[in-house]
Amino acid sequence: VKQKKTDNLGRMADDVIRAVLLSHDPTASDEDRNRAYALLERFKSSPGESVRVSTALVRHPDPRVQHFAFHSLEILVKAGWNSLNEKQKEDLKVYAFELFKYSEELKQNFLREKVCDFITQIALRDWPQRWSKMLPTAFEMAGVGKQGERVVLSFILTMTIRNLASQIIAFDPNVPEKRCREIQEGLKDSMAAIRYLIMSTLSRYLGKGESQTSETTRAISLTLDAIKAVADW
Repeated sequence: VKQKKTDNLGRMADDVIRAVLLSHDPTASDEDRNRAYALLERFKSSPGESVRVSTALVRHPDPRVQHFAFHSLEILVKAGWNSLNEKQKEDLKVYAFELFKYSEELKQNFLREKVCDFITQIALRDWPQRWSKMLPTAFEMAGVGKQGERVVLSFILTMTIRNLASQIIAFDPNVPEKRCREIQEGLKDSMAAIRYLIMSTLSRYLGKGESQTSETTRAISLTLDAIKAVADW
């Protein structure tokens, strides 16, 4: 039975990969592309299958497949968090730190931003009351304030904080008012460390000087957004 499940997941992963690539293929017919879209939508609406396949596909060599996998995990949290049991929720929190670490291997900021989106969606639901170790663990992993600070992890953490602060400022209708207040208090309690993190991240990217790439420029822009998001707190 276990082997059969593994085979089924393997076939599903292959189907998802083909559908993602087909959906980006400019030579594909409208009919084929629509079939691909339909398969991907069905996949995202099947939490049990999508989480197992997506956690494998985030390491696929094609960034289009990776992006879809990250997006599927984000949708799983946004649409299905309340249907998960406590163990499944805790497993996803542990996995969030695995992705946080893995983000150092990602070369494109648009993929790193999807890691932020996934972590943010969990934090919007459980931080700080039911995920109190999120910031301390992330700060420790990034080496914030220490020699050898890991700039990519600091950037991911900065973007996650920016996302949380932006959600609170905008009063996202999908986030209950009580949760907004709880998150706001959590951010305020950590504001000294957060400000240090953001300014350190900005300084490291600005320090690249003439070696700046479009990815670096994008990172600077996003970090400035983070400064604006917490400037009045």
